[in-house]
Amino acid sequence: MVDLTKLPAIPSVFDTENHHYRDIIFFMKSFIEEISLPVLKKDSVLDYLPTQVVTEYIRYNPTLEVDGMIYKSAKDSSKENIVLFYDHKESLEKLSFVERSVKTRKVNTIKA
Repeated sequence: MVDLTKLPAIPSVFDTENHHYRDIIFFMKSFIEEISLPVLKKDSVLDYLPTQVVTEYIRYNPTLEVDGMIYKSAKDSSKENIVLFYDHKESLEKLSFVERSVKTRKVNTIKA
């Protein structure tokens, strides 16, 4: 899992050991802010394209071998979202569920 809730502080430009991490940490902190924003009805699909690209890179990069991501919730910053990169078949193979822990909700059809 890539835990985006525990990024280090951005190193000082004077930190000769870690200054080369500045750009990537700055980028990741900006990315985390973007994926933690609430979805608004007026938002365009294009608004989510950059976060989708980064997420897909993390998911499909074979050198990373990542099963998912953890990031702060947009609705409650004291909570975390966990995204697993499993399709239906993989989730059945890799996960086990306690029956009483599974909650379902009825979703109404949205008419256009």
